[in-house]
Amino acid sequence: MVTIVIADVGLGPIARDPAIPLLVSVGLFVAIVMIEGAVLWAFRRKSLGRSLLHALIMNLVSTVIGVVLTALYFLLISQILVSAPAALRVGLFLLSTWVSSVLIEGLVLLGLKWENQLKTWQAVMVANALSYILLGLVTVGILR
Repeated sequence: MVTIVIADVGLGPIARDPAIPLLVSVGLFVAIVMIEGAVLWAFRRKSLGRSLLHALIMNLVSTVIGVVLTALYFLLISQILVSAPAALRVGLFLLSTWVSSVLIEGLVLLGLKWENQLKTWQAVMVANALSYILLGLVTVGILR
């Protein structure tokens, strides 16, 4: 059985695991939006509500695009690194999805005219670094 992917590019393998309840995926989505919204707010210091809304929008867009990308990355990394240790495969997967998240979400924020380009890219990199620490911890917990 396959559950629905509902948050960020890197949440795909977590949400697709049938052993993980959909509620956990929803909880991770909410946590990611809260973390990234707080970072956007910290960089901009304007409205927290608008920062959370922008975090929600950028994560919904990266989720939709990420459904395809996670499958592609997972397939490529699994095929190319067949004999590599699982930790290396997971690390490369998370790195590739982090880069994708930063690119997608940065472009979304630029489209929303969030802030100047430098501040936008800085905020998105920090926000996704924190989100991927959370996703990495969850992934490591699943692999145990």
